[in-house]
Amino acid sequence: MATPNTIRLRGGTQTDERLAAAAITPGDLIELTSDNEFQRQSVASGNSLKMFALENPTLGRTITDDYASGDTVIARQFQPGDRVYANLAASQTIVIGDLLEGNNAGKLQKHVVDSTGIYYHNQIVGFAIEAVTTTGAVGRIKIQIV
Repeated sequence: MATPNTIRLRGGTQTDERLAAAAITPGDLIELTSDNEFQRQSVASGNSLKMFALENPTLGRTITDDYASGDTVIARQFQPGDRVYANLAASQTIVIGDLLEGNNAGKLQKHVVDSTGIYYHNQIVGFAIEAVTTTGAVGRIKIQIV
């Protein structure tokens, strides 16, 4: 598959804008703070809004251009069946069909069943539609939202 230059691969065009509470990279899984700002998802394996930061082409920015704290972030809350080019945490070996969840830094990681018996209704963000292995660095992966 070709390397995309956009985060939204398939899905609607409606977006949301908020200020960044801290640095955010397009493709990060994000959440709202109590100050009504976006930040990277902060709870590993927790519930997710399935909201991702998008690139800002109106300012000439690409998927590799980070938002700084205080920048206006463009984001979309994706729906089941939508496809996203998301950021994948380091040290992941993902095969097609693997379920993915958020880590505590706005990246996705392979879902592993929790041995404590604690389950979250919106924990699974999506599944991999390509195989990707990351080593010591964050990578990107094409996913379909569930």
